[in-house]
Amino acid sequence: MSPRTLVRLLACYILVLAGTCITVRNVLALASDREPTGERIVSLWRAGARVGRVVVSGAEALPACDGCVRTVEAIVDRSPLWFRNPLVLSISVVAGRDGIAAHLDGRSAYLTPLDLLSTHATTGKARFGFLRLRAGLDDVQAVLQTLASELGTDRATLVNRGRLERFCVQRQDEAAETWPRKVGPSEVTRRRLTHSVRAAASYLAKTVRPDGSFVYGIDARTGKALAGYNWPRHAGSTLFLAQAAHFLGERELVAVARRAAKRLRRHATQRCGRHRCIGRGRRVDLGSSALALLAYVELAEHGSGKGFLRHIDGLAKFLRFMQRSDGEFMHLYDRQRKRRRDVQFPFYTGEAALALARAARLNEPEANLSAASSALSHLVDKSWRSFGDRYFFGAEHWTCQALEALWEHTQSRPALRFCLDYHAFNRHVQFRHDNPLGPYDGGFGPNPFFPPRLTSASSRSEAAVATLATATRAGVDDDQRAALENQIRRSLAYVMRYQFAPGPTFLMADPAAVLGGVPGSPVDLLVRNDFSQHAGSAMIRFARFLGAKRGH
Repeated sequence: MSPRTLVRLLACYILVLAGTCITVRNVLALASDREPTGERIVSLWRAGARVGRVVVSGAEALPACDGCVRTVEAIVDRSPLWFRNPLVLSISVVAGRDGIAAHLDGRSAYLTPLDLLSTHATTGKARFGFLRLRAGLDDVQAVLQTLASELGTDRATLVNRGRLERFCVQRQDEAAETWPRKVGPSEVTRRRLTHSVRAAASYLAKTVRPDGSFVYGIDARTGKALAGYNWPRHAGSTLFLAQAAHFLGERELVAVARRAAKRLRRHATQRCGRHRCIGRGRRVDLGSSALALLAYVELAEHGSGKGFLRHIDGLAKFLRFMQRSDGEFMHLYDRQRKRRRDVQFPFYTGEAALALARAARLNEPEANLSAASSALSHLVDKSWRSFGDRYFFGAEHWTCQALEALWEHTQSRPALRFCLDYHAFNRHVQFRHDNPLGPYDGGFGPNPFFPPRLTSASSRSEAAVATLATATRAGVDDDQRAALENQIRRSLAYVMRYQFAPGPTFLMADPAAVLGGVPGSPVDLLVRNDFSQHAGSAMIRFARFLGAKRGH
C-alpha cells in the first residue's frame, strides 16, 4: 500500500468516525440545562416508600396526601435507549442524573433519579461476569423488572416489544432545597465545621451499643443495620469519637469513646506470639492494631485513658515486631502458626507509621520514632513502585498524616515533596463546578462518568490538611499553600453538602437513625461507620488549622 493510499484511508476513517460521533451525540446526548418540556413526574412519599405517582402536563393540579412529601421532577430532555444488552444499558445511564422510561401499548412507566436512588439502583456496583463497573445501573434486570411490573407486563415482553428512553429532570419541589445542602468553599468556616463534627459524632455515638460494639452501618432507606463487622473500622470509629470528644469538650462523647475502646481491650485483644495484638481468629491484620493504638493514644493524651497505657506499650511493640528492615510492615500475623506473613494491603503501613509516631509521645520515643520514620521513608520512596505508579498515586491519606506527626523529629523534605505532589495530582482529578454530572464540585475521582465518592473527599482532606499544616511550618511558598487550602475547602464543602443534616428524609424509613451520618456517595444511601469517621476527622483537622491560623 502506498503512502498516498494509506493517508486517504486514514482520512476516510477519521471523517466516518467524526460523522458517527456527531450523529450519536445529536441523537442520544441529554442536555440537563434545557428549559422543562412541561411534562412533570409527581411522586408522593411516606416513610421512605413511594405511595403515589402521576405524570402531569402544563398547569394541571398536583396531587397531595396527608403525611406525604411531594416531589416534582420536570423532564427537560429525553433520548432513546436503543440497545437491550445489559452492559450497554448500564453504561448508557448517568447515575444520579438520568431516569429511565418504558413505553408499551400506549402506556408509560417512569423510574426517576429519585426512584433509582431510593432503590439503590445506581450505587456503582455493577457486575458483568468478572467485570466490575462504577457506572450506570447496578442490576439492569431488576430495573427492567420494576418497569415491566409498573406496566402490568413481564420483563421479556417489555424487552421484545417495548421502547426504552432515558431522560433528565429538574427538581421543582421544596424538598429539593434540603439535600444536597447549599454549601460553598467560602462557607467552610470553623463554626460550620464544628456543627458538622458534632452531627457526625452524635450519629456514631448512637451506633455504640451498651457492650461497646458498633452498629456497623445503616441502610437509610429501611433504617436497618448492615450485616458484618470489621475491627479496623471499629478502632477507627473509636479514634474519631475520642477526637470529637476532646475537640468539642463533651464528656458524654468521652464516655462513649471509652466504652468502645474497652470493647477492643477486652474482646479483641489477642496474643500474637509474645505480643498483644487486635483482632479475632487465626489471622490478625496490622491495621486493627494500628488504629486501636491511635484510639488509645488519643484517649490517654487527654487524660481519658490512663488505663490504656500498658496496652499502648504492647501494641507499639507488636507493630515494631511486624516491621521489615526496609521500613515496610508485614500486614498479617498467623496466630496458629505463630509467624508473620509478608503480605501488604492498602492503608496499613501508613496507619502503623502514624500510630507509632503518636505513641512516641507517651512511651519509648526513640524506638517508636525510629520505626515510624523508617516506614515513612519507605512509603515515599517511589523506586519500589510499578511502572504505572509513575503517573498515579495510591491512597496516601495516612502517609501524609504521618508526615505531620513526624515533622518535628525528621523534617523529611522528600516526604513533604511527596505529599505536595500527591495533592497536586488530586487537584487534577478534582471535580469542578461545571462538570456535567451534577453538583459534585470538590469531589475526587479519575472516573468522569460517575459521581465521586464522599469517602475519598474526606480521607484526602485529612491528608491535605496535614500536608498544609506541615507546609506552613516548613515555609512552603504561598501559592502552593493557597492551592492546598482551596482544595480542602472545596472537598469539605462537597462532603458537608451531602451529610445527612437531615438529608432526603422522604426517602428514609427512620431519618433519626442516620441523622448526622455521611453516606458513601450522592447516589448511595448506605451509611457506614468509617464514612463518618473520615469526614469528621478531616473537619476537626481543618477547624483546628483555621483556629491556629486566626490565633484561636
